[in-house]
Amino acid sequence: MIELKTCTLCDKPLPKDNFRKQKNGKEGLNARCIPCHDKKRKESRERTFEKRRRYAKKYRQDNKEQIEEYRKEYSKKYYQENKRKVKAKVAEYAKNNPEKIKAYKKQEHVKRKKRELDRRYKEKNRQGILTKGKIQRDKPENKKKHKEYSRDWARKKRKDPLFAMKHRLRANLHKTLSKGGYKKKSKTEEVLGCTFEHLTAILKLEDIMSHHIDHIIPLSWAKSEKEALALSHYSNLQLLLPIDNLTKGNRDVSGCDIIRVISNHPTPEVLIHVVNKSKNVN
Repeated sequence: MIELKTCTLCDKPLPKDNFRKQKNGKEGLNARCIPCHDKKRKESRERTFEKRRRYAKKYRQDNKEQIEEYRKEYSKKYYQENKRKVKAKVAEYAKNNPEKIKAYKKQEHVKRKKRELDRRYKEKNRQGILTKGKIQRDKPENKKKHKEYSRDWARKKRKDPLFAMKHRLRANLHKTLSKGGYKKKSKTEEVLGCTFEHLTAILKLEDIMSHHIDHIIPLSWAKSEKEALALSHYSNLQLLLPIDNLTKGNRDVSGCDIIRVISNHPTPEVLIHVVNKSKNVN
């Protein structure tokens, strides 16, 4: 004998095979039959479409950096796991679209040629470009624009803690690398090992304006590019009052602080090498 169950929407007694499974439902089945359930879900999706679209758009805007980072990581992982499949698809696309590939290569060749010509021109006419730039900057209208821009930038730096923190960290990293004769090749967030938003949660955003961002193990202890980048990791950062930071300098670093940094750092062997070369550890 076929067991029947009544749908709560259409009130029809139907075989239990016409109901989807549901853990917390009566008899372990959904109260609605499959056609009624699908119809209700479709109506709900249509009714809330605009609301869900607005929410998704806002989420993408608020989490742009995290989404971009996730996409990069996912693409990299997918490529590593599916190299043959990806290469086969690329080869198939190239085979089916020879004209597009030819046009793309031509376009890239033109871009490279233009970049090379620009580089040669700048090298050959460096002094003339600098002189021309100075003439442009000295024009009254450009001076006014530059003054307004500088004023707005300084105002934003005073009022926006996140902007101020980004500027300080970028400037500090650039200064450290330049001093050692190196160039900044990666984004600041990649060097920090986290996003700026995550770092504000660690350092407490409300205290950033009145405190200095201090490197627990001083950057001056670094003797190579690798060491400088390792010491710029977020686990080596802390907030100090200006007077405490200036008093500390690059001397007398607590052994407890060093152990805490090393235990949370992705490359502890680099920090251990830096600390072993220094004599300023208590």
